[in-house]
Amino acid sequence: MHIKVIIREALRDFKTQFSQFLTFYIIYSIAVAVLLLPGAIWLLNTFVATTGNAALSDYALVGFILSPIGIATVIIFGVIALAFAFARDTGTMLIGFGAAAGTPVTFRRAFVLMLHRLGSILWLNTLVVVIVLITAVPFLLLGFAAYKMMLPGDINYYLAEKPPEFYQALLVIGVVVLAFLTVAAYLYVTWSFILPALLFRDKRGRAILAESRHLVKGHFFKIASLRVGWLIVAFGTVIVVHWIYWRIGQAVFELLVSGMTSLLFVSAGLIVLDAVLLAILNFLRTTLTALFALHLYEAVVTEKGVGMGTVAELDSAETQTQWHIPRVVYVVAAVAVIVAIIVVAFGLQNTVATNTYAEIIAHRGGAIAAPENTLAAVRQGILDGTDVIEIDVQETKDGTVVVLHDADIRRVTGLAKNIWEVNYDEIKDLDAGSWFDPAFSDEHIPTLEEVLDEIGDQAIVLIELKYYGHDQALAQKVVNMVEERGIEDQVRIMSLLYSGVQEVEQLNPDLETGLLAVVTAGDITNLDIDFLAMSHGEVDRAFVDDAHRKGIEVAVWTINDHADMVHFINLGVDSLITDTPTTVHDVSAELAKLTPSQRALIQANQLFGFDQVTESGEQ
Repeated sequence: MHIKVIIREALRDFKTQFSQFLTFYIIYSIAVAVLLLPGAIWLLNTFVATTGNAALSDYALVGFILSPIGIATVIIFGVIALAFAFARDTGTMLIGFGAAAGTPVTFRRAFVLMLHRLGSILWLNTLVVVIVLITAVPFLLLGFAAYKMMLPGDINYYLAEKPPEFYQALLVIGVVVLAFLTVAAYLYVTWSFILPALLFRDKRGRAILAESRHLVKGHFFKIASLRVGWLIVAFGTVIVVHWIYWRIGQAVFELLVSGMTSLLFVSAGLIVLDAVLLAILNFLRTTLTALFALHLYEAVVTEKGVGMGTVAELDSAETQTQWHIPRVVYVVAAVAVIVAIIVVAFGLQNTVATNTYAEIIAHRGGAIAAPENTLAAVRQGILDGTDVIEIDVQETKDGTVVVLHDADIRRVTGLAKNIWEVNYDEIKDLDAGSWFDPAFSDEHIPTLEEVLDEIGDQAIVLIELKYYGHDQALAQKVVNMVEERGIEDQVRIMSLLYSGVQEVEQLNPDLETGLLAVVTAGDITNLDIDFLAMSHGEVDRAFVDDAHRKGIEVAVWTINDHADMVHFINLGVDSLITDTPTTVHDVSAELAKLTPSQRALIQANQLFGFDQVTESGEQ
């Protein structure tokens, strides 16, 4: 079992059957993109619809995943994801097996043989996913128990202060994670030959796993080192090559001093070639990894003297003459790349929104220059020219609605108690500003009434309802305060909990309501809301356009970086939730001086580390 021999044979098969591998990969990738992925999205939306909602986010998503139908969804999508990889590797291995056996297998034959085994592949995938999930459960429970026991308070305190118990908990949880990864690695190595066992040894169900264990036995550590080493090399090569390409892209722009048209075409070229490069690297990685696994299997069975196995359908298969990709195909591909560059170059000019300004929402009042969620922060936010002041509210033990982010007050006052465990009179005089700066020692945890009175008509107020499972009538109380002051047109209300948003909508349909979301499942733009406050990783131009078509505004949080502000304003978002409101003003002033083409250039080239363009269009 020599690594050099295995790699040499894998490269030999890759070279001799290159056209078959490439054609199979291209057709398979198109089939996945056109048929399988849309089907998977439809299936996910169907499962989500069983909850009675068009989409799920955060708390609701976690609850769904832990439900029986949610667990079934996780299993099904795990099976689908694994089936994508197994089906691709099946076709690749069959072409490689035909080359080694002297019975050439074309890409057409590989597809037929793959489809014949699709049922067995899905059953095997189901078995693997269920075993992995069952294996993961005790580790998840142990890690969660360690987290709750060792870090009983709000996680924000531990992240900010990092006391000794924080590092102790990290150590324990790290050991649990390492233990799970060790078990997962053991399963990964033990199952090294499950696909060859299915394809070439005609095993089914659990017998496939048993056969793979039998083949690995006696060679575990050598196989482990070979497979892990190969994965490191394969993925490492992709990362390094793409990094080199990215650096070349930077160098090109540093040397280029042409006009806007040239810059746009260069940008388009780099984008198209980046996509082509990633496709080529993925083809090489997946094909060579499957061939490496095939020849590793061949080396093991040869050493054990059990024979490589057969593919029954090949015995009667008509030998097909190998063919090579005609030169015209390469010419067509080159022309397609050139056309794509031209289309992307002209399309870039239409990808940027017309607005140069996004509404400024001061995160937790103005948390960069004053202690968050205090009256000082509110005043600072107004002083900075903020359009909207965002605050968090929850209830004390006696039902007072206070402005506070964390579940407990330890981070901002030093008192290790949950907010629902204390009456307001017990905390109203506590120092809630010195943790930020001693100059704010007079600041306290304000009530919502104090904040509303402080803001008056100077800005819109965005109230986030914080639900930690101990609220008494939070939505009702907040709505009552707003109605008593007659400021419905100056207040917006949002929450991570969609049911809380729905309650506000029922109490007063005239109030603007929105959902705060970190992760989502389903089409969240189909929910009955006025705006979405999204994590920045969830937002792209298509999402913004889809939301706007449905009359929903989009805010993104928490955006403090200059380049990120440029990016999201260019995408057309309506609002930026930020700790640095004055920076948004500066960015908007810069964008107002640029043409749409210049803004499109910035948007395209941020991938390569550039986000600034002068008024003349030069970098």
